[in-house]
Amino acid sequence: MTRVKRCRRKDRAPKEPAAAPTNVRGYEKVAKTNAGFENYYQEQGLISEDEWPTFLETLKTPLPVTFRITGSRSHAQELRRILETEYIPRLKGIVIEGESVEPPRHLSWYPDRLGWHFTASRSQLRKSPELANFHKFLVSETDVGNISRQEAVSMLPPLLLDVQPHHWVLDMCAAPGSKTAQLLEAIHAADQDGSIPTGFVLANDADHKRSYMLIHQTKRLQSPCLIVTNHDGTFFPNVNVAPANAKPRTMQFDRILCDVPCSGDGTFRKNALMWKTWNHNNAVALHSTQIKILLRSCCLLKVGGRIVYSTCSLNPLENEAVIAEVLNRCKGAIELVDVSDQLPNLIRRPGVTNWKVINKEGVHIENLDEVPQEDKRKYLASHFPPENSGSLGLEKCIRVYPHLQNTGGFFVAVLRKTKALTAVDRAAEVRSEETEGSTTEPKEQEKSIEIELKSKKEGRINENPFIMMESDSEDIDQFGNYFGVSKNFPRDSFLVRSEGHKSKTIYFISKAIKELLGCADSNRLRIVNTGVKVFIRNAPKDDAFPFRIHSEGLSMMFPFLSDVRVIDICVNDIKVLLEQQNPKFESFAESTQVKLKSVRPGCYICRFDPSKETKTNNLNVVLFPVWRANVSVNILLNKKEQQSLTLKLSIAAKINIQANFNDTNTSVAKVKEDGPIAEN
Repeated sequence: MTRVKRCRRKDRAPKEPAAAPTNVRGYEKVAKTNAGFENYYQEQGLISEDEWPTFLETLKTPLPVTFRITGSRSHAQELRRILETEYIPRLKGIVIEGESVEPPRHLSWYPDRLGWHFTASRSQLRKSPELANFHKFLVSETDVGNISRQEAVSMLPPLLLDVQPHHWVLDMCAAPGSKTAQLLEAIHAADQDGSIPTGFVLANDADHKRSYMLIHQTKRLQSPCLIVTNHDGTFFPNVNVAPANAKPRTMQFDRILCDVPCSGDGTFRKNALMWKTWNHNNAVALHSTQIKILLRSCCLLKVGGRIVYSTCSLNPLENEAVIAEVLNRCKGAIELVDVSDQLPNLIRRPGVTNWKVINKEGVHIENLDEVPQEDKRKYLASHFPPENSGSLGLEKCIRVYPHLQNTGGFFVAVLRKTKALTAVDRAAEVRSEETEGSTTEPKEQEKSIEIELKSKKEGRINENPFIMMESDSEDIDQFGNYFGVSKNFPRDSFLVRSEGHKSKTIYFISKAIKELLGCADSNRLRIVNTGVKVFIRNAPKDDAFPFRIHSEGLSMMFPFLSDVRVIDICVNDIKVLLEQQNPKFESFAESTQVKLKSVRPGCYICRFDPSKETKTNNLNVVLFPVWRANVSVNILLNKKEQQSLTLKLSIAAKINIQANFNDTNTSVAKVKEDGPIAEN
């Protein structure tokens, strides 16, 4: 077996301010005023005098609930269909205490009506059964990852990155992962049964704990094309890869998303404590780090590739000033892309070409020479507008203000690499074992923002390794034969994460991820997670088969499986499985009983085809694993997955299900005869 170490580092601070909890005493009493903020932005002149009152009042109102329907194209369309046909009609015409409640509306600029917003307050949710049921639906689908509760403006960067299924994509500052999920959806946009994309997403974050949030956000997508790493974005390592029939080269990406750490002053509407804590020094301090992250990303980008740089800040020091400095440093190798024709229903404002640097006393500083001696270390030349700011195309940047479409504040810049920037683009000249995050640009520039990033030794903590399984291993032969895995399936892409001969969980990764893990430099990557759970080892009694298929990997594996372990069931059979724990064979439809009694104990896949029952023909085919014991059957879905399935059938199929969800807190429980009760 091939072993790949995964490592982690000490936790880092979050990349953006977390929303303040609403249950903290006194939180709602924060005075929504900050004279420093108002003076600073009025001095910047970003908002016209006519619009300023509306802008300021909008900041003082809470954001609407916004969410995005996630998953594969067919799955997302199914959920949207349920939302539009079953929930929206019931939410029309609701009046609470004389106030009309607007039903959810799709975001006019988001493709395929998959982005939505909803303005009902929490008190209104409690006072209307229809609203309460809809809220229950949102919570349930969010828990299993079918819906992402995501701020509307946060959905913009992945859309503008223009990801295609063959692209190598880097999400440089990825946590908590909602944007990463969008990137993965784009990678899988052209999927057909039995196809696995050649591209992948490498989701990176500097904070180890936040890296694990990525796993939950992307879990529902069940993608073998994702790898999660833990690196400081300013020092993301060079890694030599060796594609098939080619010489080793430094890994570079077709697309890179840089949603960088920022002051977050576009988030006043969801973080009321910003009114109390805001000061402009945060933007001054973060400016240098933002430049370094973007410069490192430029080095990691292929020629012809695209970067999207974004912040949830309004401050030009974190936005246009960063873009201007990078454009000037890269000397024509990087250019801004005009995306004014994309997302035509999005109301936006152009980037600015001039801005003011204001010190803590509120005094406008014209240039670096005017900075007092005691503040010299705080300010850089790049904080100030460059002489050529009017010719850099900064107006191609996108500014989104809260009062324009009832959103948060946001900044986006789309960049393209037109030619080689450094020796990193000529991998034969730079061996990655000699450089870690280094380039060869001239050194005469200010050291604080120089492109040549020095090697940085980082503390590492060993974890269990990633171990590639041999394609002819006994385990693969065993579950391959049992489930009838196609010969076309890449059996050399299974891995485990523990040493020894009896690993409990078996994962699957795509060919591109396998090549990355198998390269000589893979130990440079601190890998947090990769792979989709596909098979779990049990310790059953008697002659029960020792492996079960995991619900996470079922939809990906199913096109490659024969029908030998498939049991076709009706909707009432699902009702039985959700309402009863370990129902006996006699509880099911006669045709299901016949099948159950004809097979040996072990794991099977239940398939429900809604097209065969008229009251459920608006659903897609439903698949889930079960455990067939000696005289009973148990559904192999965790509690949240069972809740989601129950709600879907209750609403779409008008079936009253009194669910009795299994407790899934334990890793593997037992039914009375043999076999597992549920998945963890």
